This record gives sequence, C-alpha cells and structure tokens, in this order.
Amino acid sequence: MDSKDPLKNSPPIFIHPKSYVESGCSLGNGVKVFAWTHILPGAVVGEGTMIAEHCYVSGNTRIGKFCRIQNGVQLFDSTIVGDSVFLGPRVVVCNVKKPKADRKGQFSVTIIEDGATIGAGAILLPGITVGRNATIGAGAVCTRDVAPDTMVWGVPAKRQDIRWYAKDREKDISNE
Repeated sequence: MDSKDPLKNSPPIFIHPKSYVESGCSLGNGVKVFAWTHILPGAVVGEGTMIAEHCYVSGNTRIGKFCRIQNGVQLFDSTIVGDSVFLGPRVVVCNVKKPKADRKGQFSVTIIEDGATIGAGAILLPGITVGRNATIGAGAVCTRDVAPDTMVWGVPAKRQDIRWYAKDREKDISNE
C-alpha cells in the first residue's frame, strides 16, 4: 500500500462472537457488528459503519460508509443506504408493496441517500427514496418519497415547517 493510502491504518473489523455474519457478505475496514445481529450473504457494508445489537441485514442490501445503525433495525432485500446515514432504534425498511406468502423476489428498491437521519421506530414503506440530509421523526410511517434537506414526521409522514427548530437551535448554540 502507498503511504498516502487512507485505509492503511484503519481499524480492523469487529464482529461480536454472538452475532451471525454469514460468509459471502462484504464488510469494509473498521466495520463493527454487535451481538445478535444477522447479516446475510450478498450484503455489502461500507467502511467505518457500526451495526448495533439485534439487527437484520438481508442479502441484497447495500450500506454506505460511516453509517450508524442502532439496535433492532431491519433492512430487507433491495435496500440501499448511502454514506453517513443514521438509523435509530427499531427502524424498519419494508420491501414488498403487496405482501403475500407466494410473492418471493418481487421487491421494490428503497433508497436512503447520504446524510439522512431516521428516528426510532420509523417505518419506510417499499419503493421510496429518502433524500440527501433529510430527517424522519421517530415513529413516522413514510408512504412516499422524502425530499432532500426536509424534515417529516407523523402517520403518514408529512413535511413539517421547521423554522422554529432553526431558531431554537441558534439559541442552543449561542448558550454553549
């Protein structure tokens, strides 16, 4: 390796002995997988990503670099997660629009773009795109695409006016 290679001194992969990471998946440098997490063959997990306990990552799933995936997240087939994405506890990304026991392989692709934040317990229905740097509030049910740089919450999730948030944030920063 070249001395300018940023991965030269990267931390090793950590896989907890009570997790189940099947052969045939791809883990980038510095990935951490904690207990009782199951990653299937064909899954790709990018460099520096942390996957907490009790998660499920299906085989046809791609997770970008430096993501934080909290406890109990379920990522089913045809999920694409960008770089630096935060998935709160118990987020579920669905993949079948009309589920039936005999409809195997009829998956809709769900995309979560770079920098998105998804709160605890949110549910993403199949085939939607969550835009770059979008925020989805805890417990939201996303039934349609979320535009970049927007905030949604509720059931169903709707875009929210966040001017109050920006003003409160400015106060918090000035008091620090």
